[in-house]
Amino acid sequence: MPDVWPEENDYGLNLRSTKEPEEMASRYSSLGELVETAPIGKAMKILLLHSQSTKGGTERIADFLRPEIEVDFAANRPGNTGKYDGVILHNRIDVKPGEPTALYPCGKPTARMIANREYLARAVEHKPRAIWTNSHTATTQLTVFRPIGVRVRYMPKPFVLTIPDKCPPMPTDKRILWYWRKNWQYTEKIDSTIADMMGELADSGVEIWVISNKGNPVEHGLLVHPNIRPMGRIDIPNRIHEVSGMVRVSEGLDYGRITYQLLAYGRWCLYVGIKEPNVICAQSYKAVLPLVNSFMFERDAWLAEDRRKYIADNFSEEALSKKWQKEVMEVFGK
Repeated sequence: MPDVWPEENDYGLNLRSTKEPEEMASRYSSLGELVETAPIGKAMKILLLHSQSTKGGTERIADFLRPEIEVDFAANRPGNTGKYDGVILHNRIDVKPGEPTALYPCGKPTARMIANREYLARAVEHKPRAIWTNSHTATTQLTVFRPIGVRVRYMPKPFVLTIPDKCPPMPTDKRILWYWRKNWQYTEKIDSTIADMMGELADSGVEIWVISNKGNPVEHGLLVHPNIRPMGRIDIPNRIHEVSGMVRVSEGLDYGRITYQLLAYGRWCLYVGIKEPNVICAQSYKAVLPLVNSFMFERDAWLAEDRRKYIADNFSEEALSKKWQKEVMEVFGK
C-alpha cells in the first residue's frame, strides 16, 4: 500500500476515501399524525412539519430526537407555535416571521434553491436559523448563504441500513447494478445518454442489472440487450455477492439510500458530479465507462473494507441519533 495517495486522477476520482468526523446512522419508528410526547424535565420541544411526501422521513427524525428532545410532528402548522423551542420544515419553506426555524430540503428542493433565486429568496426571507441538506455536495453549494447568517450543515436522512461484520467477496463475473427507471425526474433529460452508455457497456460483455426503488422490473423504455436485465427492487443482502458495484447517473442532487447500503457491503458506487465520501465521482458522462471498467475487477479487500467501515463507524443508530440531537440543540438552544 503506498504511503501517499494522489487526491484525484484524470476523471476526478478520489482514490483514497475521505473520512468524515460527523457521525451518521439510522432507525425507523411509526408514529401518529400529531404526536405529543410526555414531558421530560425541561427538555427542548420541537415541532416537525412535513410535506406530503416526507411524512415517513419526518417520523424517523422524530424518533432520532426522542427522548432527549420532545417532538410533535404534523402536516399542518398549529395556530400557536409559541410553546416550541423551534420548528423544522422538511421539504417546505413556509418560514414564519419571528419563528425559530430550520429548513431540511432534500434533493430537488435543494437544487431548486441553488438554481432559482426567487425560490431561494422566499426560503430565506424570514431568516431561518439553519438549512440542512442530505448530501455534502449540496452543503458545499449552499455555503454561499453563510454570509447572510444562515447555518448550512449536512444532515443525513434517517436510513435503515443493514451493516455486515465483514464484506462479502467480490464476484468473478462482470456484473454491476445501474439505478434507473423511465420518466424519472432525475434522469428524464438524459435518458438517451444513459441508454447509449448502457449499450456500450453491455456490448463490451458487462452484465447490467437495472434497478430502482419500485417493486416491479424496470422494463418500460429500457434498451433491449442480452446483457441488460430489468430487475426493479432487489433483495440486496441475498444478491450483493453477485455484483461489484453500482452506477447512478442522474441530475438534481440525487443521492439515495441504496448508495449507503451498497457501501456497507463494500461495493463501489459511481455518480456524475456528486462528490461524497467513499463514492466515485465522474466529472463527465464520458468518464463513466472508463471508470466502470477500471473498477470492474477491483480485488483489493482493504478498499471494500474501507467503505464498509465508513458506514459502520458513522451510520450506527447511536451515532445518527447523537448527530441529530446535537445539531438541533445547537440551532435552537437558548
